Formats: sequence, C-alpha cells, structure tokens
Amino acid sequence: MKKLLILGQIPKEYGGRYTTGVANVIMELSHCLKKDFEIYIYATNFKSYTIKNIDGIQILGVSYRKILKLVLIEVFKSPWQLIRRFKDNKKKYGVSNLKTLLHFLNLKAYLNKIKPEIVNAHGIIFAPVLKNFDINKNVIYSFHGLMYDDPNSILANKTRGIEIGKLYRESSKFIHRAIFLNEEMKIKGERSLRIEAAKSEVIYNGVNTKKFKFCENSRLEIRKLFGLEETITVFISVGALTHRKNHIGFIEFLLRNNFSGVYWIIGKFEAEETKNKIIEYKDKIKQFKIEIINYVPHNELFKYYSAADLYAHPSTSEGQALVVFEALCCGLPVLVNEEIKSTVSLGKAYTGIVRFVNLKKSFLRQEKQIINRKILSKKCKKDFNWGISAKKYKKVFLDEFN
Repeated sequence: MKKLLILGQIPKEYGGRYTTGVANVIMELSHCLKKDFEIYIYATNFKSYTIKNIDGIQILGVSYRKILKLVLIEVFKSPWQLIRRFKDNKKKYGVSNLKTLLHFLNLKAYLNKIKPEIVNAHGIIFAPVLKNFDINKNVIYSFHGLMYDDPNSILANKTRGIEIGKLYRESSKFIHRAIFLNEEMKIKGERSLRIEAAKSEVIYNGVNTKKFKFCENSRLEIRKLFGLEETITVFISVGALTHRKNHIGFIEFLLRNNFSGVYWIIGKFEAEETKNKIIEYKDKIKQFKIEIINYVPHNELFKYYSAADLYAHPSTSEGQALVVFEALCCGLPVLVNEEIKSTVSLGKAYTGIVRFVNLKKSFLRQEKQIINRKILSKKCKKDFNWGISAKKYKKVFLDEFN
C-alpha cells in the first residue's frame, strides 16, 4: 500500500483550530482513499503536538520543542546554507521567512520518517517549502481557487502577511502536476501561471452524502427553535464572513427586492469591516431579520439546510463552492451570484433549481419554488458523492491518467 502525505488543514471536530471548506475536503477525501493508501495529513491547524491516529488516518502534530531542536541541529550543521535558503522568501515569494523555515524543518523530519511515495499539497502556500526537497515530481497540487487577482483575496492575505500575487507567480514555476476544480480554473492555471496542460486534471469536489440530506424532523426542530412559521421564507448562507463571500451584497439585494423573511448567515467573522457592516444592518433593518450563527458542527449543518427554503451564494470569486453541493444534497434550491456562474454550472439537469442572479440588477421571485426536496436530495447524492471524485484522485495519485 502506497504512502500518501496530504498537506493542508483539518476540520475543528478532528482537532483543527478552525474549519474551512478545504479542511472538510481533505478529511472527506482521506476517508474515501484510506482503503487504497496509507494516509498521513500534515495539518497546519492541528492543535496536538504529537501524531494521532484518527479514524485510521495519521494526523501529524507540530511540536515547537521538536522544531527548536531541529533549528539548532540545522544551524550547527549548515548555518549559511540555512540563511541563504530562507532569507529571501518574503522578498521573492511574498511569504513569512520564519513560517517557511518552520514548515521546512517539520516537513523534512516527517518526509525522512514516513518516506511517502505521493504528496498532495492543498494550496500553493506549500510550494516555497517543497521546492527545497527533491520530490517535486511526486507532488500533486490541489487548487481550490486561483484568487491571486481577486481584490478581496489580495486584501485578506495582505493582513496575514502574504503577498498572494507574488506567491502564485513565483511558486507556480515549481508545479509539475495539478488538480483543478473546473475547466475555467484549469485554463486560467495554464495560461496565467504556465502550469502544463498535460500534467493537470479537473476533478470536482464531492459531498459526504451520509451527512447531507433533507430531514423533515430537523426542519421542524430548527424552525421551532427560531420561532419561525412554515409560511416564512428563510435564505441561508454558509461560509466565513469575508469581503469575498459578499454577504453584504446579498443583504443589499434583499433590501432592494423588499424581501420580508429571514436571512441566516452561518460562519465566523474574518474581516472587521465586514463584521461591523453586517451587525449595523442586523440592528437597523426592520424589513427582514438577519440571524448570525457563528459555528455549526459539520455533521449538524444538514439540519439548518433542511430548515431553510433557499441557499444564497453571493461570493464575488470562488474555486468551487462545496456548500452549494451540500445545500443541493439537502434538497435546497440555490441562488448564485452570476459573477461566479462558471464555478457552479451544473447543466440542464439543474435548470431552475440553481438560478444565477445579478445582485445589483436582478429581481427576486418572492414565491417559494415547489420542489420535492426528498427527490432532489436523492438525485444530488447520486451526482455529487465523494466516491466519484475519490476514484479520479486515486487515478491521478497512481499516475494512470494521460
């Protein structure tokens, strides 16, 4: 059985400090692949300092005591080489010199210990680290978005000390194999970043169809919790509250259309300006109600999807929104900002169920769509289950595609 090392994050319920869409993808994918590979996850957000076996997957911890020891060893062995290797990371790649060094030392130790045949890096942030090892041909990068030219993403990364444009432009030179979420992203990666077409593949994300389903009892339970009668229309959005997710734009769309129901926003605030504006709207608006729900465990989300009537996806840029597929698997019709139409274009089978709107010009149809949510849920589970995507990942990892 080949050893697969995955680089990225893990969800909060598995020991991560926070949950992201990428973290959920990594864990769901790992569960599907563990029967074919011996899986290790180097999770940058893992709270443990030791290696832990979670559901048959080895999660690698980050021990600062161990890193200090590794730093001292490297300094003693080759101080000038270490300085030369990392002094220009900020200038050349737009990332922190110190963080790059720490990840390098940690990964060096794990690579020597595990000796993986395959490395799957979820995000280009690992490229300035991995370029220091002689494993580039064994690394497959999974791109969950190409946000280097998105103003909101540039601003958000700048606050984290990352020059994302520089990171993408320089790091893409070290990428030999890549996985993209859709054809548009693949074309952009090839044309703008010069990632070779012959060594890239398109694989859509999947959904854990055991977790996401329409449940009538959960619908009644959650609506009762919020004191909502069946006649009240509820929109729901799930995702971090950042500029790019554009919750403010959707609130303004609902205001312009004289919406009179409830808008649920599930996610943590990640931008102070966004936080202040949404709270201001929440306090001032009388026309409809805004509910901010900070965190819901991943395996509880289906209850809120079931309780809502429509899913709102107002993002201004996206790789491929996992939440849209989760909502559909819960039998929920979806409203998408037409700016990101290509990232969730699902063909004629979903015409009318997934609708694209211009948030500044379109009009909202106030009547509820008559949809058999159980039938829709069943169809989506067949179309979007992780098993389909995992088989394609397996082929890529075993180098069986042309």
